[in-house]
Amino acid sequence: MKVVFFVGDEGIGRGEFYLDLAEALNELIQLTVVLPATHRSLSRLPDSLPVLPYHAVNTRRNPLLLLEVARLIRGCRADLVHTHFDMATEVFFLLNRFLKLPHIATKHNPRKGRIYRRCKDVIAVSSTVAATITGPRVHLIENGIKPVAVTRSRPERFTMVAVGRLERVKGFDLLIQAVAALPFDFSLKIVGAGDEEGPLAELIEKLRLTEKVSLCGFRDDVPQILSSSHLQVISSRSEGFSIAGLEGICYAPVVLSTPVGMMGEYFKPEFLCSAEQLGEAIDKIHTDYDAYETAFGCMRDALVDQFHLDRCARRHVDCYREVLEHRV
Repeated sequence: MKVVFFVGDEGIGRGEFYLDLAEALNELIQLTVVLPATHRSLSRLPDSLPVLPYHAVNTRRNPLLLLEVARLIRGCRADLVHTHFDMATEVFFLLNRFLKLPHIATKHNPRKGRIYRRCKDVIAVSSTVAATITGPRVHLIENGIKPVAVTRSRPERFTMVAVGRLERVKGFDLLIQAVAALPFDFSLKIVGAGDEEGPLAELIEKLRLTEKVSLCGFRDDVPQILSSSHLQVISSRSEGFSIAGLEGICYAPVVLSTPVGMMGEYFKPEFLCSAEQLGEAIDKIHTDYDAYETAFGCMRDALVDQFHLDRCARRHVDCYREVLEHRV
């Protein structure tokens, strides 16, 4: 089976699940990845994974982009094309009027995406995302992760970590406001980069938290950072799945989250809270930390295998076969 992965976004340089999935799939089928030459993770892809970068200006209606991508995909002689996110899906939907190839798209978040209504087959990364798709065939396949080795350590000061792009949807402003009222000493590390860095820095300064809350910027050692903390906090207003949550399951001693994405579907109630309850929930975990750590460890053991990347890759291959069978 020959499959083309078409990705239109330029990535953030870390945590692009679809590239980890591409590596895993390449061990099961013949896979080629088509993505922008400006993609931030291009240099980290292994030589064993065939990659075709395109150079045209990365806008949806650019005719040069359409021509270049069409030429690359046609040259792959693929059995199926798998697009990720809105842009790639819209571009290929246009091209497929002429290429006429079997196509499946993955929707990674619950935000509006009209293009998916026009696709015959769509993969949703969570039930939350699936509920936003009205196409004829929706396939639920959660993201996966292949754990890496880390050195576990525990700082003396109660240390919390939050991971993600610095944008409003991630709710870092809510988290900063919540920790301002905590009655104990702590350190909060916010790992990620984005447009909200300035406003978040101003909020930290306004609340006089500069000695406790730090914006760490982009880091590629998130597993180690999580394993060297007491608690990961996910304060998102919305999530499609949450790779950060998946990393937390693998590496953080305890994870507390708002009820979004995969956390809302799989976490036990004691590890979920509303944004308004973040401060109270963090205080409870700090007060009875050993009990929460033990309980989270039990939950982790039940979830790790379910979200392993190899299982996710096999489910994708099964899905591809199903799409091709419907095509016949």
